[in-house]
Amino acid sequence: MLDYNQIKELIKEIDSSSLRVFELENSDIKLKLSKNEENSSSKENVINTTSSENYTVFTKETKTTTEETLVEDERRLYEDGNYYTPSKKAKFHFEDIAENPTQTSAEFPYIFNSGRGTVGQWHTQVRSREIAESERIYSKESYAFMHPELAKELNIEENERVSIASQNGVTKDFTIKISDHVKKEHLYAPIHYIETNALTPSVYDPYSKEPSFKTVAVNIIKK
Repeated sequence: MLDYNQIKELIKEIDSSSLRVFELENSDIKLKLSKNEENSSSKENVINTTSSENYTVFTKETKTTTEETLVEDERRLYEDGNYYTPSKKAKFHFEDIAENPTQTSAEFPYIFNSGRGTVGQWHTQVRSREIAESERIYSKESYAFMHPELAKELNIEENERVSIASQNGVTKDFTIKISDHVKKEHLYAPIHYIETNALTPSVYDPYSKEPSFKTVAVNIIKK
């Protein structure tokens, strides 16, 4: 927007020219300069007036808004009741209960189960690991829960670091947390660690294509 000194300079330039009327208008300013006291025919929306010799200057202020107008308040999928099917209706698939493809064996006698860990973690920590405060809630190192009786049989102590070998041919290290919240022959680890998902099988649901990163048969190796 032009300031007062710039307007004065503009008046001098016009005064030395043959122009009798000069008008300028954009989103920031409306300016009209006229010789021989030829004033503006309308002063609507005029809020600032500056006079200099035979010129009258009218300027206006405008406000710019960045507010967005919400056209549709549809924040969830299928909220309108229409689904991505020819009939626009939801289609349910019914199947017999499938047998768990990860069966234990003499080589892999334990079930490695996975799920949510703490409120400080989200998925595989792609975002939560950037929050320093969240480190007070969960461990930086991968860990797994083990039943007290199994820990006693394997001579494993609290916070001991062990290797867990999966029937997928992958072995990863975990810190053992002893808890009776898991079954004796089971281990439970949060899904938020890369080590956890490396052990689970790449089995996909035939309809949703969701991976079954849930359970796998494993063995426990003391270091």
